[in-house]
Amino acid sequence: MDSILDLPIGKYGFPRLWLFVLIIIGSLILGDLNSRMADARHLEQDANFLQEEVARLRERIAQLKLDIASANTPENIERWAHEDAKLVREGEHLVVLIPGAVQEQEVLTLPSSRENSSSSKIEIWLEFLFGK
Repeated sequence: MDSILDLPIGKYGFPRLWLFVLIIIGSLILGDLNSRMADARHLEQDANFLQEEVARLRERIAQLKLDIASANTPENIERWAHEDAKLVREGEHLVVLIPGAVQEQEVLTLPSSRENSSSSKIEIWLEFLFGK
């Protein structure tokens, strides 16, 4: 009887060392199974999310295709050209406002015909150009 293995099991019971080893191995197996189950749940959630994202992207692609098809119509091209590209139609006048450039301006009065005869053309041009 030099070793524990030589002892009969029925007489002394199951050795505590083997019981401890089995408990450790069982807990390792259960821990591994638990982490695998958690990973499987995460993968399933990711798969569901990706399927929903694919469905949303397919809807977006279909909407963009419709937008492209409607953008190539002559009516939309003309509307874009008139509103955004400043296409001027016949009978219209293009007015471009420059921000910050709008100021009150002096009203220029034209000299009457009597003053016109007394002033020389050079004086009229100088008054017109320099506002004297």
